[in-house]
Amino acid sequence: MNRLLLNFLSAITGISLLWASLPMAYAYADPTPEYALKAAFIYNFANFTEWPVKSAETLNLCVLGSDPFDNALSSIEGKRVGYAKLVIKHVAINGNALRSCQMVFISASEKGNLPAILDIARESGILTIADLQGAAQQGVMIGLEVEQKKITFEVNLDAARRARLNISSKLLRLAKAVY
Repeated sequence: MNRLLLNFLSAITGISLLWASLPMAYAYADPTPEYALKAAFIYNFANFTEWPVKSAETLNLCVLGSDPFDNALSSIEGKRVGYAKLVIKHVAINGNALRSCQMVFISASEKGNLPAILDIARESGILTIADLQGAAQQGVMIGLEVEQKKITFEVNLDAARRARLNISSKLLRLAKAVY
């Protein structure tokens, strides 16, 4: 199967999964916890992002700070994002571990370190995701929010471009706001 067909099939699958999860009010439709849905969103964000440097075999999704996902990220660990296998890591801001990530979820416990994290992400081409209040307006590339018991997201496209990341227009069309 050629690469174009694989990319097309991957995109269709991602759109279907994202579309299926977007209108879902997590409190009404299913007892699925909020962070299980956020994990599904993050997986789809990976499918609609292009990095300046492609990793050969893995795409590292790192959790920075306290992990609010419990075991929810295990549902997406090992899944394919293009040709790469999604790997979940827990990292700290100090050291070089953060620079080995292609995506980072910034937990609320790291809010005080946000400027330093965003600097590293911009330099290293890391997609930043957080569910902090007004995250995208503070420079995080994708801010997850819960609004009327639904998961929504905002995109800071300027921040993504400064990190040399390309976020698909298909994903941007589904965002609540693009800055």
